[in-house]
Amino acid sequence: METKRIVWDREKLYAELWEKPATEVAKAYGVSDVMIKKVCRKLSIPKPPVGYWARKAHGYKDSRPTLKPLAKPIRFESQVQPPREDKRSLLAGLSELKKPLESSKRAAAVVAIEKHYSKRLVDDFGRLCPNEFSQHFAPVNVAPESFPAVLELLDALCKLAAANGISISRQKYPKQHRIQARQVLDQLVAEVDDERIPISFYEPMKLVKSPLTTAQLKEKAERPYLHRRDYNPTYISSGIIELKLLSSSDGPTSWRSSAKPSLDFAPIEIIQAMRVSAKYLKQRTEELRLRVEEEARKQTRARLYQARLHRLESDLENWERAKRVRSFAAALEEGFRTSGTLSEAPVRRRLDWIKRYADDLDPTIDPRTHEDWDVEDDV
Repeated sequence: METKRIVWDREKLYAELWEKPATEVAKAYGVSDVMIKKVCRKLSIPKPPVGYWARKAHGYKDSRPTLKPLAKPIRFESQVQPPREDKRSLLAGLSELKKPLESSKRAAAVVAIEKHYSKRLVDDFGRLCPNEFSQHFAPVNVAPESFPAVLELLDALCKLAAANGISISRQKYPKQHRIQARQVLDQLVAEVDDERIPISFYEPMKLVKSPLTTAQLKEKAERPYLHRRDYNPTYISSGIIELKLLSSSDGPTSWRSSAKPSLDFAPIEIIQAMRVSAKYLKQRTEELRLRVEEEARKQTRARLYQARLHRLESDLENWERAKRVRSFAAALEEGFRTSGTLSEAPVRRRLDWIKRYADDLDPTIDPRTHEDWDVEDDV
């Protein structure tokens, strides 16, 4: 099931909300009642007050407020993601995966990640940091105790992916996404059908609060800014590992070791989800390309319309001028005829030049190029 787009009809939604409860309306659209509330707020749609349906069930008749017209028309649309069970059903229709060859040699991505965290640095929240401690983004954010399990799962993923034509590797983060120009950022990336899907491992930590020591309490009384908390925070491993595909998709994109099916048995589903994500990204890229082309066509039509309008106004102005010039030439010729000088050569040359000038101005006599009308369109 793909992502669904809903273009909200203000009058239709107003009628539906006063015919049945918002939960039923939301279910019909495949969204939550919270989304319906947001749409009503955006489009200024009055909703039934609290207790309206209970009073109606007991025979009370409450007045319905009128739907006031908006000062400016609003086009509002929403993207609706399919439910998680529907997302998982997308994986069922994919072809079966090939089994990897058994090998004791670790995958290149696993070796690179292990080397990347070889110093075993730990941040303020008890998670491992890369050797370049100043990094703002790291592909693995877990406690040191969970790091071996992450490497084992990553190794299984890499081998299964390689057997099915998918490459997982550690890559440099794109320069345009770096916070600082000299910053060294890394990410784990799965390359599926020419699409890049970043992968991350994350572990939520448990907070353990221990009381301040006597010396710390004394120091806090003298200099409160040194100890803003009333306890010493300590973060320990929760043992819950979460894997995420950092990519848009209409399939599943996250797995937790505490969930069912467990993350330990999910490599096949993860690889299939990568396929779904790659397909979704291709569809989105194609949709974006079509939108860009349509926008370019609209701009071309707008420019062509303005060019034709300018040409029309110019032709009308020249047509009016040509008529005025001919009227002047006729009056001038009549004056020369009255004075008896019409047959003189200079007079004839002057009149002939004025008439030729009028013919050059008149767009109905000498049609010029029609480059503005060479293209057939609906301008």
